[in-house]
Amino acid sequence: MSRAAKITFLIRASLLVLTATVAILVFGPFSGAEERFGLTDKESHILAFYGLAALSLLAMPRMRKWDVVLICLAIGGIIEVIQPFIGRSGSIMDWLADATGVFLAVVPMMFEAVRRSLRGEGRERTRMRRRSDMPRPEDAAVPTPSAGTRGLREPVRGPRSW
Repeated sequence: MSRAAKITFLIRASLLVLTATVAILVFGPFSGAEERFGLTDKESHILAFYGLAALSLLAMPRMRKWDVVLICLAIGGIIEVIQPFIGRSGSIMDWLADATGVFLAVVPMMFEAVRRSLRGEGRERTRMRRRSDMPRPEDAAVPTPSAGTRGLREPVRGPRSW
C-alpha cells in the first residue's frame, strides 16, 4: 500500500469516526453536553460541520467540492427535521450554524482555486488534459474527407416512409 493510499485510508477512517460521533451526539440524550466543554450550541454545530466538511473534502478528492457542500448541508437539514421526532428541538438557526461550518471549510479551497487561476496553473493543466483526451483523426471511426471530394458527402439513402 502506497503512502498516499495509507493517508487516504486514515482520512476516511477519521471521517467515519467523526460521523458516528456526531450522529451519537445529535440523536442521543446528550442535550447540553457542549456546555461542559465551554461551547455554545451554535459553536458546537459550526465545529462539527466544519470537521465533517473538511474531512469529506479530503476523503473524496475526486468528488466536486460543491457536491460535498450540498451533501453536508442536506445532512444538516435532515438532522434538524428528525430531531423534533426524537425529543430534541430542531431549529433553522442550528442549520445555519451547520452551513457556516461547511462554508468555513470550503473558503480556503475557494481562495486556492482563485490563486491558481490568477497564476494560470489551472488553465494549463485543463488545456493539456483536453488535448490529450481529444481523439486523433487517424483514430476516428468516420473517414475524413479527401481533397477530391471537397468535403461533400453523398446523401444517406434509406427506406422512404411515404
